[in-house]
Amino acid sequence: MNTHTRYKDELKSIIGLYENLIPLRCQLDCDGLFHELVEYVQEMATN
Repeated sequence: MNTHTRYKDELKSIIGLYENLIPLRCQLDCDGLFHELVEYVQEMATN
């Protein structure tokens, strides 16, 4: 796995892609369905 973009040594052993991530703050409904969550996050990301 390519780790050359991980500037901290403690991140080099973590598995996964950590590039171009944008955190989104969302209010989640614990009683909601998964597809509703996906639609909500998609709406938050595109507007």
